[in-house]
Amino acid sequence: MRRILWLAIIFTLLIYARPANSWIYASDKGKMTSDTACMEDDLEFTGQTEDVRKMGLLEDMSDVVYRYINRYSDNSSVKRSLFYRLVPFFLALMVLFVLSIVSIMIVVFTVKKLRYNRSRKRSRIWNNYRDILVEYLNHNNEHDVPGFPGLDHQLHKKILIRQLYELANAIYGKKQLKLQELYERKNLHPYLTRKIRTGWWPIKAVYLKYLSIRPFREGSVKDIARLTKSRNHQVRLYSQLAFISHHPDQAFAFLDGYDYTLSEWDQMNLYEAMIHNSIPIPDLYQYLHSDNVSVVIFALRLIRWYYVKAREPEELLYFIHHPNHQVRLEAYKTIVDLNIRGVEDIFRYHYLKESVAVKKVMIDYFERNKKLSKELYQEILELEGDKEMVFYLLQSLHNQSFNSQEELHAILEETDDPAIQAMCRHIIENAY
Repeated sequence: MRRILWLAIIFTLLIYARPANSWIYASDKGKMTSDTACMEDDLEFTGQTEDVRKMGLLEDMSDVVYRYINRYSDNSSVKRSLFYRLVPFFLALMVLFVLSIVSIMIVVFTVKKLRYNRSRKRSRIWNNYRDILVEYLNHNNEHDVPGFPGLDHQLHKKILIRQLYELANAIYGKKQLKLQELYERKNLHPYLTRKIRTGWWPIKAVYLKYLSIRPFREGSVKDIARLTKSRNHQVRLYSQLAFISHHPDQAFAFLDGYDYTLSEWDQMNLYEAMIHNSIPIPDLYQYLHSDNVSVVIFALRLIRWYYVKAREPEELLYFIHHPNHQVRLEAYKTIVDLNIRGVEDIFRYHYLKESVAVKKVMIDYFERNKKLSKELYQEILELEGDKEMVFYLLQSLHNQSFNSQEELHAILEETDDPAIQAMCRHIIENAY
């Protein structure tokens, strides 16, 4: 079997290297026999008397294998076996396998070669455009826009838009205005909007992200408001960023009747777009009445980050009764950061009903306003059974002021609780 396979492989590599009817065989004694003798032996065995006709590749291979079997096997049962009859089939499979391997190798090589050539071309264009942009930004006048060779091709436009986006994220001021002038003069907006209109969702998301930067702000984008509520998350997020950039006067209008959840990632991206593009602060308190909990949380965070005080403090105090824990936590944080006065009694009333995170915010409020005292500590200690909160309370009392440090020493001397004594000693020893 091994000899047959090796012979078939060698014959495949030497396709038509010799005439079909000129086969050379070696005898056991090392003597060479003629082609005619070999053919006559085969014809005697098979009983064929007609002349040898010229055969195709598969027939030639089958003929060689049959002759090889006939030469080395005298058992007639071998010639009647199923394998003997299926030799052409196995040879056809072998040829098909070899051709498949060769085809796969050719395809892989071609794809790698095309990718390599495309990568080299992109790198060459990128470096050329980079040098032109560096010269323009550092030495040319704003209106002296340089030429970019090959910009009528889509690949060149894609590379230039990508470079403008990366530069716009890194530079500000007059140089960013130069990028905007370049974007308008080279008429890149129609290409960008066409990609958004006709592209698949990953393409839409990428070009919507480009639109969120100031140099790409000029020009309208059809249906951008509709895309802000797209089912696809990436398209929805980047269209919201682009909407903020193109419509700063109604930056968060898409949050009206918003049905999706604003994730932490979405909120940070929207806030960063507001900062990067210097968007005026909209009326944030109107979104506190949304039915969407994530929108309420985002509005509370923006009020805190932008330090937007309410006309009436009760507008924020209303949300400490909200059924959602995260809303209550953000409301307490906003009240503390805005330093709304006169809420000490409200905090005391709700202290026991809240989580550890909210309790820490309440204690931060007392510490910030110098309201923590030995008396308040005793009052909270009677209600608090959580050792973590007791330690946080003692630590806040110590950090409040120098007088509070003296009160902590007094608590250490007066208490009989070994746990509280250990906490006080740990805070005092690690204070400096």
